[in-house]
Amino acid sequence: MVNLLETVSIGLRSMRAHPLRSTLTLLGLIIGVATLLTVITLLDGANAYVEEKIIALGSDSFQITKTPPMGIGNFDEYFDALREKDLLMEDAEAIRRGCSDCLEVGAEVTATARLKYGDQAVPDVVLRG
Repeated sequence: MVNLLETVSIGLRSMRAHPLRSTLTLLGLIIGVATLLTVITLLDGANAYVEEKIIALGSDSFQITKTPPMGIGNFDEYFDALREKDLLMEDAEAIRRGCSDCLEVGAEVTATARLKYGDQAVPDVVLRG
């Protein structure tokens, strides 16, 4: 069995013998770990944002949506929900008529469109109304 001191000695000799390979390997590890930490931080931030928006609605309100909010659940559930039938204004009216405890009922639609004015155009604009 090789002892720890001999293993460290072999590793250091190898690093001295191949400095470029050692530097590139270290650089690859640093970039990989930094990328992983960045992605995890962004996802945590997105989840916190969604939670904050849901909490801001208050405990006496609820939403009915075709798809779950992004960041809650998994992508398979989200894409499965996209295939479901769209909610219509008639659905909002049915909720307004059928829910006697509801003080207010509202509806919102969101779409992505290409806006054009004259000879200028902007693709992928989110429209909400």
